[in-house]
Amino acid sequence: MIPRIRRAGTVIAQVIVWPVLILGVGWGALALWLDGPAARWLAGSLAGAFVLGCLLLLIVVRPLWRGQLAVAVVLLLVIGWWRRFRRLLFAEMAAGGPEFRHHCSEGEESRARS
Repeated sequence: MIPRIRRAGTVIAQVIVWPVLILGVGWGALALWLDGPAARWLAGSLAGAFVLGCLLLLIVVRPLWRGQLAVAVVLLLVIGWWRRFRRLLFAEMAAGGPEFRHHCSEGEESRARS
């Protein structure tokens, strides 16, 4: 009876863990792409390396739960970087951050804060 309960618990845990990891890795790749370096080739390379690194961790690290834990740790590092980046960006904007020129739809030049 106990092995069946343990097996059911494992299946339920995996049903919860896999979607969270898949969504988390997708979000992490988007965060690196959109908020990463200004050079798009570098941002794309970082996002791709992140996804490939997570896949490699899942393939190489055994047992599977350790691979999932390793991916979760890497994802937490990206989340920590992103939160710090956002906090610094918003602090810069609150202090009268950089101003960018853009053209209105009528063609008039105006100044707007990003």
